[in-house]
Amino acid sequence: MLVGMLRDVASKAVKEKRIAYNPFLEIPPLRRRGDGKKYPAMSAREVGRLMDQDSHVAANACMQVQLLTGMRPAEARGLCWEDISERDRTIRICHQLRDGSAHPIERTKNGKVRKIAPGPMAFEILRKMKENRTEDAKGLVFLDAEGNPMNGMKLNRRLKEIVGREDVRLHDLRVTSATMMYRETRDLWRVSRWLGHSDTDVTQRHYVDVRPDLEKARETQNRHYKEVLA
Repeated sequence: MLVGMLRDVASKAVKEKRIAYNPFLEIPPLRRRGDGKKYPAMSAREVGRLMDQDSHVAANACMQVQLLTGMRPAEARGLCWEDISERDRTIRICHQLRDGSAHPIERTKNGKVRKIAPGPMAFEILRKMKENRTEDAKGLVFLDAEGNPMNGMKLNRRLKEIVGREDVRLHDLRVTSATMMYRETRDLWRVSRWLGHSDTDVTQRHYVDVRPDLEKARETQNRHYKEVLA
């Protein structure tokens, strides 16, 4: 709780340009004892609602790409153009952008760089972002209407509006992506590598939600963008 308060105060100081960087963003949230619950995946209807949104709008595109790639919310917001290879059709995930930080951090949550090869719809959305690209010294893919980095809290509010559920979180996009990939491949090791987990235990314990409804979500995903899992 104290760390959260200090993080908020420092974030405000960064915004007011009193300090250059918020050091409290480096402190991970404390994990409660016994917190081994599985994170919820979104339903097929919720997936459809998100994918129906206009991909030319950066906020929608950011969440759609997160769903298609399984990136962490901060990794999606910190995605840079230099990390995307249109020739190889791959994305190198090596940055993250925390709320309150003006620049991407040169490492992911676990400090490891990973490369993924998402399907064609992800690159179609990124192409739309590139068409509307504005000059940005940081090279970020997703910027708001004012040309600023995406704010996680605002994105989360937008996601709630889209799916019509108050308890949905940006992290649920990552869980949904993992679940649908597992249903497609039945390869837990592959899903774990895709997400950047250190071992499959974390993936199985928290991320893979094997519910019949998620089969419908996968079918909805395929109808929208004919995803080819690499």
